[in-house]
Amino acid sequence: MAPKRKAPQNNSNGSADIDYNRMDLKKLKNECKKRNLDESGKKAEVIARLCNSDQQDHVANEAINKRTKSSENVEPQSCPTSINVQVKKSAKVDDSYDGPKPCTIYADYHCVLEQSNSQDGENNNCIIQLIDCTYFYYVWMRSSCEEEEDNCALNGPVDNIKDAIKMFNRKFKDLTKNNWSNRGNFIPYPGQYILIEMVEEDQGCTATSTSANTGEVSNDKPGRETLKLMEFISDKRYLEIAIENIGIHEKVFPSCVVNKGLIVWGFSILEDIEEALQNGEFKLVQELSKSFYHGLSYSRYGGKKLVDNEWKLNRLRKELQLLMDVWIARDLVKETTVLNDENQSLTAYYHALNVKLTLMNPGDEIYNTIENYFMSTRYSATEITHIWQMDRPGEDERFALHDAIQNRRLLWFCTHAASTASILKYGLRISPLTNEFVGPALCFNSTVADGLRYLKSLHHGIIFLAEVALGKEHQFKGVGSNRSLTAASQGCDSVVVSGDRFTDPENDSKIRFHGKEVPIHQGMAIEPEAFGNFYGNAYFIYNESQIRLRYIIRAKREY
Repeated sequence: MAPKRKAPQNNSNGSADIDYNRMDLKKLKNECKKRNLDESGKKAEVIARLCNSDQQDHVANEAINKRTKSSENVEPQSCPTSINVQVKKSAKVDDSYDGPKPCTIYADYHCVLEQSNSQDGENNNCIIQLIDCTYFYYVWMRSSCEEEEDNCALNGPVDNIKDAIKMFNRKFKDLTKNNWSNRGNFIPYPGQYILIEMVEEDQGCTATSTSANTGEVSNDKPGRETLKLMEFISDKRYLEIAIENIGIHEKVFPSCVVNKGLIVWGFSILEDIEEALQNGEFKLVQELSKSFYHGLSYSRYGGKKLVDNEWKLNRLRKELQLLMDVWIARDLVKETTVLNDENQSLTAYYHALNVKLTLMNPGDEIYNTIENYFMSTRYSATEITHIWQMDRPGEDERFALHDAIQNRRLLWFCTHAASTASILKYGLRISPLTNEFVGPALCFNSTVADGLRYLKSLHHGIIFLAEVALGKEHQFKGVGSNRSLTAASQGCDSVVVSGDRFTDPENDSKIRFHGKEVPIHQGMAIEPEAFGNFYGNAYFIYNESQIRLRYIIRAKREY
């Protein structure tokens, strides 16, 4: 059980003497601003926030006051120019911590301080830790003195890591008069704490991610399961399997290793083939087809390497897009590899993707809702292993353009595991050269079964769950396709193609995002009277800004 917290007796900055009830709301908010506190709310809420802040600062202020009293009659003395600091590879959360769990120490924000110039023979220590609770951050402080009860304070919660780091830095400086960023050159001061233990800094990885909106650097540290996800999507073997499944053998033809220039060349050849087909130049089609397959070291179709119809053109364009995704993933590996340190390489890879992934806890309400949607719309022995909430810089602002659309839904987007890194870094993109079932568009499914074929070769795969602003739907009925479409019908925002199963809106649950409740299906998919082109309903979107990627899911097949 954690030690009881003592009520603050005094405050060196004088805040304990302030009568907040006599201050008007404007003055109270100014006081909050000075302390970097939230200024919103009614007067009673702001007063409560200020009082809480006074209590949280008590540990640091009490320590400083105690040193000051004990050293009032002591002659100033010179301090040593260096101190003996114990450096650890890692540290665990303090045993007395009584805040939310599960949790970890964020990066290297841990230190143990000891009282300097103690005249009473007592050994006084203080622990400061920045606690990462996945969704929120706290600064935990515990000061201990011989023969006295420990004094603890849990500062937070803070939902922004930068604000949490500022809070940690402020507490550290209050007790030591040193800046955390310069702790390697720590200078002890009379009457202050000295640094006796810290965690070794991570020097090997210098890669960071920069927000596309603000230019701010993302410093969040990926956890163990997130690093495993990075290992999976960057795995050399899996990327090679993706290429071999297309029918390209790099090992047989080392001179034709997939690269950006080769892929761009492939797209241009396919454009020439399309033009030749339209003009009826079949001899030229034969020559160009041979050149295409030879240049990319294809082994498909045996000796009949002829691209003589739209279906083959469309398939090859999709394969080239997959090769581009593989090239992006490989290129990121080259840029972020740290010699002889796989863990740092994976951390650097995560930061290079410029996306924030937050691992969800099994048993959470939203986790259970997503898992139920998955289990009720699959068709094989497949299960979820992990779910991450994802945030890409700029997506919220772009998606806000469609705030007026009320018809929106959480839908599945399934793809090759080899494309995951590209999607995380650049988002979902519509290729004008690739014709889907109803023209160039992105396809989302109401049932996850439509995309589980991507797990066939690896038995593991990646699935995205996106919020899609569907708006007014154009219903496309009947078996067949219409690749001549380049946009939804006039006045519509999306095209919907009926499938063999449909999800009953009566079974919907809802998840709230930015004040909007978004439906997510719950319950088994129902068979209709007539059969369509897909297992479930397929939703086609022609505008990338109508899509907000919400979750990334890792799944596996049981056989």
